[in-house]
Amino acid sequence: MFFTISHHFSQFLTYLTIQTSERVFYSRFFGFDDSLIHCRLRLWRFGHNIFVMSETCTSPPLYLYVTEFVNEMDKMVRLMDKRESHFVLVHGSCHGAWCWYKVATLLRSGGHRVTVLDLAASGVHPKQVEEVRSMSDYLEPLMEFMVSLQVDNRVILVGHSMGGIGISVAMERFPDKISVAVFVAAFMPGPDLDFLTVFQEHVKGLDSFMDCQHKFDNGLDKPPTSLIFGPKFLSSKLYNLSTPEKCLRALIRTTTNDVAVGPTATVDVKVDNLLYANRKGVGAVTVKQCRFHDAVAAPTRLEIGTEDLTLATLLVRPYPIYHDEGEVLKETALTKDNYGSVRRVYVVIEEDNIIKEKYQRWMIENNPMDEVKVIPGSDHMVMISKPQELCSCLQEIAGTYS
Repeated sequence: MFFTISHHFSQFLTYLTIQTSERVFYSRFFGFDDSLIHCRLRLWRFGHNIFVMSETCTSPPLYLYVTEFVNEMDKMVRLMDKRESHFVLVHGSCHGAWCWYKVATLLRSGGHRVTVLDLAASGVHPKQVEEVRSMSDYLEPLMEFMVSLQVDNRVILVGHSMGGIGISVAMERFPDKISVAVFVAAFMPGPDLDFLTVFQEHVKGLDSFMDCQHKFDNGLDKPPTSLIFGPKFLSSKLYNLSTPEKCLRALIRTTTNDVAVGPTATVDVKVDNLLYANRKGVGAVTVKQCRFHDAVAAPTRLEIGTEDLTLATLLVRPYPIYHDEGEVLKETALTKDNYGSVRRVYVVIEEDNIIKEKYQRWMIENNPMDEVKVIPGSDHMVMISKPQELCSCLQEIAGTYS
């Protein structure tokens, strides 16, 4: 790192502005010792060299505080590197690339590169579930993408739910192309914890498949070949904080103050200057978890985030079921030399109703990793119910591991 430093003294303001390509990149207030210094800096980056220029003026000389300044510069360089991260987002069972639309948008708006894939027979992928005969067939789009990456293009793999199996296989086959793997409420096998053990432990905690439907392409007398989530299962197990009766959690702002609202209460709810009068029996809610709209069309109606659940019921597709356990174990086998060489972060979702927190922590205990993060107040579909929080979490991971 090379830089030229001069200084500007101010008695009232300590403010640092970094600019890249004539555009403000990073700003913050800071101080050195008891002095308040106002530095407006311009930063150029050529390869690995950093050049910083500033106006010169009165004492104290900024070079006296070079250690603090270099520390600040190191933070900014890491922020620049973070903006260049390449995320690869992998969906779970019955879903597709579409479920990442909020997080992908947020990451791209933050300057990141984002690849969102449809696995075989998922989303808009042209294959039908009957054509997916093995785990390898199902994961083929992800493996083809990893093959296409240049050797020096290391990505951040993010797997949600069953997507954890996909990124685990990718870690085994392409460890040199992955800077970090992120398991978000995901199945996480390991060298000493095979896929069947992980899945069988999960099944122990399932109370009911509710209205999920199995398909029997080989005949009703043969094992099912695929499964698709039903609307009730989606609502209660995956999107349980995206439905009106369950999204209402903590506090709401009434016309006068914040109050807890019981199941039979009647309140005038005022959100974003829109009045929803005499709303009965809404339960307890938090503005952060709920969206309120249609005030003009239905002034006494309170609607909370049902669009994503509706979207899911329209877009889910069947997930293939594999019965050749030997073949599945072979396809998902992991080693310490390959899989074990990739850094891993697990993101625990505390209110998950399908990959329950206890089960998530069981996997972490039996397959330790580099770091564990927690996102509270979300259902299984954290990219839908808590996109901002998940995006921030992924950006922090990028800053640490990229």
